[in-house]
Amino acid sequence: MCEEKRWEKIKASKNGPSFSHIFFADDLMLFAKANSKNCNAILEVLNNFCDLASQKVNWGKSRIFFSSNIPRRRKRQLCRKMGIEATNNLGRYLGFPILHQGRNGNSFNFVLERIQSKLAGWKTKLLSRVGRMVLVQTAAAPIVDYYMQCHAIPIKVSSAIDKAMRDFLWELTEEKRKLHLVNWQTVTLPKELGGLGLFQAKHRNLALLAKLCWRLANEPNTPWAKMIICNVTLFPSKFPVQLTRP
Repeated sequence: MCEEKRWEKIKASKNGPSFSHIFFADDLMLFAKANSKNCNAILEVLNNFCDLASQKVNWGKSRIFFSSNIPRRRKRQLCRKMGIEATNNLGRYLGFPILHQGRNGNSFNFVLERIQSKLAGWKTKLLSRVGRMVLVQTAAAPIVDYYMQCHAIPIKVSSAIDKAMRDFLWELTEEKRKLHLVNWQTVTLPKELGGLGLFQAKHRNLALLAKLCWRLANEPNTPWAKMIICNVTLFPSKFPVQLTRP
């Protein structure tokens, strides 16, 4: 379809690579220009797949996400043609929001909420201080790592994450206030330097993003790397780190 120009691919950026689909574990995202020709091509491909695989598309769970510059009339026409409802929210995949408002603090509040829910169980009230430290290391810290490995978390959220782990470690609540016996900078030092081996969210975030930059420099020909490199070229002010291959 794409080779015959019946299905027009889209680009993530002006000079970036073109793509028509992305496969996930059990989901599929299709990308095309919002016109009848592309809708006909998509329907034909899906019908052929259903005939060959003896499966059916769940139209009730399928959604169309339109660009903001598409007129409402065309959106309604294409939705009727496809038999799929429109949506303004693509939800999350593997815990990550597929769309978010850049580095707006509110877009990452769900990370803080997940940590707070993990540390707020009634059983945690029975833990000793050592048990609280282990829970922070084994339950809360991996949640933060997961989201920080490819996102620059806003400083406001990073500070709130540190506060949540710090308050839990020293058993601080709204009803009960306690003195921090050791400052957070010392607690987050490695154990061989006298700390507890915890981390400050901001520093951890920078380390994980540096690892991502290393992969980007060593895998420049992968599709995800090409997309990021094109964005760096087009918007250098948004990417102050210069990426060079070793």
